[in-house]
Amino acid sequence: MWQRFTLRNYLNSAQSRSTQLLMMSLFMLVATGLAFLLERWLLPNTATVLILLLGVITSAVLTSYAIAALAAVIGGVVFNVLFTQPRGTLHMTEPSEIATLGVFVVTALVCIYWVIGHRTSQNERRAAEIRSQLLFSLSHDLRTPLASVMGNLTTWLDYHPRLNRAEQNELISNAVFEAERLQSYIDNVLHATRFAYHQVRLIKQNLQLNAVLQSVIDRFPLQQEAINLELPQHDVTIAGQRLLLEQGLFNLLDNALRYRLADTQVRLAWQLNDNQSAVLSISNVTLQDFNAGALQRWGQPFISSKQGDSGSGGLGLGIAVAESIFSSHGFSIQPSFNDDYQLLTVTIVMPTVAKGRVHHVDA
Repeated sequence: MWQRFTLRNYLNSAQSRSTQLLMMSLFMLVATGLAFLLERWLLPNTATVLILLLGVITSAVLTSYAIAALAAVIGGVVFNVLFTQPRGTLHMTEPSEIATLGVFVVTALVCIYWVIGHRTSQNERRAAEIRSQLLFSLSHDLRTPLASVMGNLTTWLDYHPRLNRAEQNELISNAVFEAERLQSYIDNVLHATRFAYHQVRLIKQNLQLNAVLQSVIDRFPLQQEAINLELPQHDVTIAGQRLLLEQGLFNLLDNALRYRLADTQVRLAWQLNDNQSAVLSISNVTLQDFNAGALQRWGQPFISSKQGDSGSGGLGLGIAVAESIFSSHGFSIQPSFNDDYQLLTVTIVMPTVAKGRVHHVDA
């Protein structure tokens, strides 16, 4: 469900049948042209039928059952009109050609049924895996903040008469912080589902980058000293949906804070590049057991360094959501790792816009 964007994923989930019809027409046109050219080399009709069948199978892989069946009908008509005697008509006289056409239609329908059935079973298996992984995620990633909230609140209830004001405030603040982490995780699950089904409609507005960054940092009241924010005196305007952008930045910053080396800071800074785009970098010194090879799968959900219940790695859902958010806005995001300093840097390139250029985009 959370696979990377590919042509196949797009066509499988496209709401408009016109896109699939256009692609099917293109496949069949190419197959027809190729068959027509090869016929000039005196290839038998069976060879041209196989080429047309390839076009039908390609349509079945990338479109729906109905459109693939239409491709089979078109392939049969094309074979009848262009490659049988008499040419240019639907009339057929040769028994071998009639038999070839019949075999083509039956084979095409069988192939379509098998391809669509296989794709459906694969999707069902993937959906079952996602459900299983999501349950695993809920049982692990929700358990920590929920246990912390309950622990802080029960401690306050049991001992607040003997605690001074500062200690009581610390317990309440810790409970609120963990509750916000819990809310953020649930938001990530919802965002991941919406992006997976292309149900996100971006309502963009002009945003001041410095204000957005400051708003995100304010969501970490207990970790202010661990964040080194370096903002230039001038500000820039970007176009985006504020809540989504803040959620994506929150996920990246939260990940950097959780998996940084103890007593180090997470650095946030941005500057303009030659294209007048804002280049934001989020850097942190990683833990000693950080696996740089994991960056090859960076942005994929349910990628964890945990071994069973042990290990400090998360399940990658927040990073996957952040990548989907920034990609849907037209921003590029890329991680890099410096082995010498154990420094992980996530770079986001955000085009700046002139004031007044506001529009929406369907993701």
